[in-house]
Amino acid sequence: YLLKTMRDANADMVVGIRQCRQDRRMRLLMSRLANRVRGWILRDGVSDSGCALKAFRSDVVRALIPIRTLYSFMPAMAAAAGFKVVQVPVRHRARTGGRSSYGLRAFLWHPFVDMLGMWWFNRRCLPLKGMQNDSRADIR
Repeated sequence: YLLKTMRDANADMVVGIRQCRQDRRMRLLMSRLANRVRGWILRDGVSDSGCALKAFRSDVVRALIPIRTLYSFMPAMAAAAGFKVVQVPVRHRARTGGRSSYGLRAFLWHPFVDMLGMWWFNRRCLPLKGMQNDSRADIR
């Protein structure tokens, strides 16, 4: 489904938007707040950065920088590099076992610090889209 959407929309990256979420109320509120703040600061147009369903072309990998909360900021990095990012609704499934180890520190502090870094990076970033694959090899 994601790959078909990427092909049909001529997109470089497709990210899911969880529909009918099966989470507890506190988790939903924290996620909504985090997505709003992140969206307001980064202005990447992604409404659900916490959705794990993502598909992207191999060229997009060049735009990713290794940070602790990479999964949340992959669309922002791709958009900052000039790649076309498209969102699609996906079905959310409830957790079937175990407990989440994703507490307040992992949910608030690490993403906040990384978001500030992404804000700075986006303001300083040059688009990669359209560069030759070997053009980064010349920079040493």
